[in-house]
Amino acid sequence: MARVTYILHTASPYTFNITNGEEDLLKPAINGTLNVLRAAKKAGVKKVVITSSFAAISDLKGKGPWGDREYTEKDWNPYTYEEAAAPGVPPAIVYSAGKKLAEKAAWAFSEEHKLPIIAPDGAWTHLVNPPMIYGPALQEAATSPETLNTSSAAIYALFSGRVHAIPDDRLPLFCDVRDVAKAHVLALETEAADGERVPLCGGSFTWKDAVEELYATRPELKDRLVPLNSGNPAPGPAARISTRVAREKLGLKEFIGWKTSLSDTVDSILELEKKWAVPS
Repeated sequence: MARVTYILHTASPYTFNITNGEEDLLKPAINGTLNVLRAAKKAGVKKVVITSSFAAISDLKGKGPWGDREYTEKDWNPYTYEEAAAPGVPPAIVYSAGKKLAEKAAWAFSEEHKLPIIAPDGAWTHLVNPPMIYGPALQEAATSPETLNTSSAAIYALFSGRVHAIPDDRLPLFCDVRDVAKAHVLALETEAADGERVPLCGGSFTWKDAVEELYATRPELKDRLVPLNSGNPAPGPAARISTRVAREKLGLKEFIGWKTSLSDTVDSILELEKKWAVPS
């Protein structure tokens, strides 16, 4: 990290195809974050911005992303390391706990090493907490349908033929990848939000909403889309995420809406299909 001034730590394994939750998700999330912070401290880095997640905030022992409630920067996922590391725990729970525990480890590291959370010359550690992230896929990274990132693959499933009904809704809250990227840059450029957790959210939608929108706006996909009247109803109304810190501290006052994010994601996947030579 010689001559590095700022770090954006965005890496954490996001895959549910695992054999051991503790080894495949928990430890990489926590140790990866701590390794970055140790190296940053040694190199004299001025600021570290860490991509945490709504998973670190959500009450997954309660209704999670559902129900009439608003999550804020003060909320925490209740799962402990021991609970998440137990055999048979669903990968989504392990991943979510890993994001919470990695974030907690980052704050503890700052306190242990007397690295100020808030200081006149800026905070050393800064956390950004988005929910599901959609938006245009990185073209170079996805070399086949199997290598498409998890969130883009969820949208691709609606018209790829891999599922035959509208999928069950797991996490209706989302933020477009371009807004997430903007939040990271703003976190580097401004001191107003230093030492803050910054929840991000562009709203919510269900898979039924997405399929209805694609039937209405993408007639060329109608023969590929899952049937409109299929699948199970959503568990209820989606919860909300307060974006007060993003608005007031980062100046991120407007977020890309779900219809635009969905459309742009589909556009990027269709471009990728041409490279994959997938029959349309």
